[in-house]
Amino acid sequence: MKSLLAFVLSCAIAIGTMPLTACNLATALADVKKLEPVVVNALVLACAVSSGLPICGAMQSTIAADYSLVVKLWTDYNAAVKAGTATQGLWNDLNAAFIVFENDSAAIFAAAGGLNVPEITAIVAAAQILIGVIETLFPASPTGTASPSKFKAMRVSNFNLKAWKKDYNEKLDIAQRLHPAVRLRKV
Repeated sequence: MKSLLAFVLSCAIAIGTMPLTACNLATALADVKKLEPVVVNALVLACAVSSGLPICGAMQSTIAADYSLVVKLWTDYNAAVKAGTATQGLWNDLNAAFIVFENDSAAIFAAAGGLNVPEITAIVAAAQILIGVIETLFPASPTGTASPSKFKAMRVSNFNLKAWKKDYNEKLDIAQRLHPAVRLRKV
């Protein structure tokens, strides 16, 4: 019963923050998968502007591995929920992987934001808002353990994914014009 209430609360948050998103774990994960390039775009831009940053080099493969692990564990967790075999241990693994992803993302955002380049700052801010929203879609713990909240301060009320994507892709277009040699991926 407790996990059902947590799921209902999670759905209420998801419906309030992402209109037109069906309220189920698989749909939430599908939405998250579409947004994969967001952190990498901030990293690629930052390293194009200042290749000597400590995040340049191995961090792109690190953040890609972080993201892949989160998607795999989230997929596994969804399957366990569907089968009625979800455990706190599975959720703890997913939560730990997501926290690593958030911490590595935060390191990228700090370095990129520190460059004081307006187009990069705009992309970083948009990415932070998105991760804050993803935190609200994060699966509820079977025992009610708190979900990730590193980017909680960046959350916005009445988030609209369609409007966010349009705005984000416009920011990418500006960055692409200013840095034509950089390969950026739209969402």
